[in-house]
Amino acid sequence: SYSYASSMPSDSCGKKSQNMTECVPVPSSEHVAEIVGRQGCKIKALRSKTNTYIKTPVRGDDPVFIITGRKEDVYLAKKEILSAAEHFSQIRAARKDIARLLTALNA
Repeated sequence: SYSYASSMPSDSCGKKSQNMTECVPVPSSEHVAEIVGRQGCKIKALRSKTNTYIKTPVRGDDPVFIITGRKEDVYLAKKEILSAAEHFSQIRAARKDIARLLTALNA
């Protein structure tokens, strides 16, 4: 059991060194709200799904998420955040197009 105990510190050090942090900017605070979800439900789900710590930007700060975890987990979380941001941008653009169309029809 002694060899197991002596190997523990190097194991935990190895795991720690694998951790990385990455900043993921999104276009606006509206995007942040959409990605975080009501009462943080979406971001909490993403944290547990990807096993990462995701710091959510505070309103008034730059819309940048900070993700910490293992390299592959951080990559996955980043991909999901950017994908959600892109999706929200497309929805917003479509809404603007519809509004323009309706305005033109009513004119």
